[in-house]
Amino acid sequence: FPVTICNTQTFPTGGTTGQVLAKLSATNYDTAWASLTVADITDFTGTADQIQAQEELSILSLVAKKTSNAVIITDREKKIQWVNDSAVNITGYSLEEVIGQSPRMFQFEKTDRKEIDRINQALSKGQSVWAELLNRGKSGKEYWLSINIVPLVNAKGDVTGYMAVENDITDRKEMELQREQYVKRLEESRAEIRAINEGLEKAVEEKTRHIANLALFPEQNPNPVIEFDMLNAKLNYVNPAAKRILGKLL
Repeated sequence: FPVTICNTQTFPTGGTTGQVLAKLSATNYDTAWASLTVADITDFTGTADQIQAQEELSILSLVAKKTSNAVIITDREKKIQWVNDSAVNITGYSLEEVIGQSPRMFQFEKTDRKEIDRINQALSKGQSVWAELLNRGKSGKEYWLSINIVPLVNAKGDVTGYMAVENDITDRKEMELQREQYVKRLEESRAEIRAINEGLEKAVEEKTRHIANLALFPEQNPNPVIEFDMLNAKLNYVNPAAKRILGKLL
């Protein structure tokens, strides 16, 4: 419509809404007067950025719905804006329950604080980061995640948020733990076997040394020792222990 503005109000610096009295007319239509609410759009950058960020979030959400991995999208303050169904299934929390919350809600006393600090340091520098974390779901169930977090940036290069793509590796971690426990038990068994072998070797060594000593000093041997000359059919030596046993037979 051709618009004739009959009266306007002055807008304050910085831009707000205001009232405009306008005369509207068009071919084959009657003339009408209307009071219109208008706004100063000379400083529209912030709103445009918000619209762009919302459009990007919508696109990311559409893509993330197609992946089997859990996806969490936050704003630059690390407040959750959206999660996909896989994230809901892993954590047990609905989309409504996590919106506006920090991902810290999934962490607990067993979550590695050093890894969390490393993640935050990387993100503060605008860097992507990968980590493995133990988290806990709504039901109390603990689960392991392989997490890849990337900053989301706008056309100006400013960080507008973060996207975390998470893969549930609980089964793999449990298998690794079982393997570590098996290796530990195996090493303990090997240590026990080594200790037994060392004990047997020591006992054999001591027994061998004892027998050698008795052979060198038969007089001190508590067992009978008889040396017999088979060729001449006579006794060459009988130790005291043998004499006590044989007595008058000798």
